[in-house]
Order: sequence, then structure tokens, then C-alpha cells
Amino acid sequence: MSAAIGMMSTAARPSISQAAFKALKSVIPKEPHPYFIWPQTVKNQPVAMSFFAKRFARTATMYVPMYVGFLLWPFGAKELILATTGV
Repeated sequence: MSAAIGMMSTAARPSISQAAFKALKSVIPKEPHPYFIWPQTVKNQPVAMSFFAKRFARTATMYVPMYVGFLLWPFGAKELILATTGV
């Protein structure tokens, strides 16, 4: 029975890596929690809007025609069938 008690007590102890991580966390300086708080140690990076606008336009030139073709092909097929068979 004493062996079972000894096993239970070792399972509750943190491992060496957990203890080391906890000790390391206490040494690292803490910044306030990031929810709705601007970072105090790093400045914000500027947003390159021209880059994103060009990238969006380049992507849209491929996606818009593909989606139009994918969504409207049944109507084109209907018109083709009506034009060729008259039914």
C-alpha cells in the first residue's frame, strides 16, 4: 500500500521542465495583457496600402471571372440548348 501512496505523490509534483519553465517565466519582464492595450515595447508597423491594393486587384482579376463562370454556367447552358434545339 505504501508503494501506491508514493506513486500518487510523485504524479502530483511538476516535472523538471515544468519547474524550469515556471522559474524562467518569473525572471522574464512582463508586459501588460494585450487585450485592448497597445504594445509598449514595440512601435506599430506602417501598413503598405498600395501593396495590398495591387495584390487585391491582381487576385480579383482571376477570382471574379472564375466565380462568374462557375455560378452562371447553367444559364449559359440553358441558352445554348434553347438556341440549338428550340425546345
